[in-house]
Amino acid sequence: MIKLKKFSFLILSGILVLISGFLINFGLNYKNERKLHYTEHGDADYKVYLKPNHYFTEEYLEKGRKYIANLIDHIDIDYHYNFKGNKPMNYTCKYGITAYSKVTDSANDKKIIYDTSKCLMEEKVVNFENSSNVELNQPISINYEEYSSIIQNFIQDYKLGSSGATLSVILSVSLEGKSEGFENLILDKSFITLNIPLKNEAIEMEISNQEIDNEGDKTEVSNNKTINWLCYIFAAVLLLPSLCYICFFINKSIKNIKKVSSYEGTKNKILHRYNRFISEVLEIPVLSNCTIIDMKDFDDLMNARDCTEKPILFKEINQGSEGLFLIIDREIVYRYFLKNKEET
Repeated sequence: MIKLKKFSFLILSGILVLISGFLINFGLNYKNERKLHYTEHGDADYKVYLKPNHYFTEEYLEKGRKYIANLIDHIDIDYHYNFKGNKPMNYTCKYGITAYSKVTDSANDKKIIYDTSKCLMEEKVVNFENSSNVELNQPISINYEEYSSIIQNFIQDYKLGSSGATLSVILSVSLEGKSEGFENLILDKSFITLNIPLKNEAIEMEISNQEIDNEGDKTEVSNNKTINWLCYIFAAVLLLPSLCYICFFINKSIKNIKKVSSYEGTKNKILHRYNRFISEVLEIPVLSNCTIIDMKDFDDLMNARDCTEKPILFKEINQGSEGLFLIIDREIVYRYFLKNKEET
């Protein structure tokens, strides 16, 4: 019954260890997932201002037309950017404008022969507190002839008449959002690009506009410290006593093995050394009406054998743990029990 109870406790401890392991694993892997749904739009409106001429009466031409390159004086650009989320947040918006000029191979515009860049507007920082909307409107004016003359001089100097040349005016927007519902920053970087061909011939050209039109979700995955720590605490409450009992059970089992080994070693040593004096019996003789004398150790029993010259009878009472040695001399019985030193 006691052994069954111990074994039941051992199984229960093992189950609690498994539950603790599950709790720890759950605590390590449990995450909070938060989503911010957003829409993002950005474009560039522009007006192409003309040099004085005999043909156009307008001061400027609107967006989306074709233009004569050597009639262009300057181009006024209005950048518009809008970011809208479904949750109010604190946004930090950084933006700047860069002009990027390049000369490309006539057969492959991916192959750049020459390029240069110029900062038109240093980075600005604007904060939007507790807002679900970020909106920017930024004007800039481009002296078309300044960029065109530099590139055309390069083309003429190196006789690259058939090469392509483009001025890209780029508004870069870096957006960081933060709120109580989100643990980490939400990052977004976008570009609105106006591509302007650089020519000096009296030929028509088009200005292309690379806009932003995005919609999606920004997802943040982070630890839930409350759930994580509750899992760890419950796991510790279950794990520590279970491990203590398992360690106790293992230690007790090792000790029992050592005890049994000690008994077996002593028994085998006695049987081997004194085998000519010892006879193993199947049953213990009936000892009624006999005076029984218990011996302190086996050496004392051997002294009694020498005096009585009677054989020593041996019977193992409990396999592996207890044996009985007897000398029967008429109505006197000399007895020695070989046992484990401690109870198992």
